Amino acid sequence: MARGKLIPKENLFHVIERLGDKATWQNIYDNTIGENGKRYASNDIGYSLEYYLENNMLQEKQMNKKTRVFSLGKSVDDTYDDFLKNVSNQKKTKLEQLVEVLDHKQIFTKDGGFVVKNHEDFTKFMMALEDICQFYTNLLHTRENADLDGDSMTGLSDNATHDIFNSNITYIIKLMKKTIEECCVKLKYGKEQEERIKINGMLDNVTWFLKV
Repeated sequence: MARGKLIPKENLFHVIERLGDKATWQNIYDNTIGENGKRYASNDIGYSLEYYLENNMLQEKQMNKKTRVFSLGKSVDDTYDDFLKNVSNQKKTKLEQLVEVLDHKQIFTKDGGFVVKNHEDFTKFMMALEDICQFYTNLLHTRENADLDGDSMTGLSDNATHDIFNSNITYIIKLMKKTIEECCVKLKYGKEQEERIKINGMLDNVTWFLKV
């Protein structure tokens, strides 16, 4: 098996801290989500846990013959911020800033062409919109594919852990959906009907699943 990639401690350690005595390999895998909204590969989880163990940044105890529980090392800062919420807030802020730049600016001419001086800013907005929409859909798939059987190594169901996971990821999903909808509405606000139709066509290519 190929060696995994090292997961940033800013992400992994927050998950382990939040899980507490439920920080089994399976629960860490279920709850650790990258900046693209997807789970890391299993060999990334395995490699990262072993790496941080070897460097005394994590410690472990054996719950039973099959299950290891991980915790932060004694010398490690235990106040890591929520990585995924930080990522989502950065994407939210970026899109809001870009739509603010376009506020009350004409994007399309009456004959349907781009207004040249505003085209670059509109392109930046559309790229950020596409990024946040992809993040949103990835989070939806990640939530749908959660391992509801708890720790697959022991067969024990851990409803409390999954409730926490679902609560956290659902909050971010709702935040992203609200951000997309509000920024798209703001982009069209005050525009003439012909221009609104043209903008709607561009937005629909990216946000068709939300019908904004």
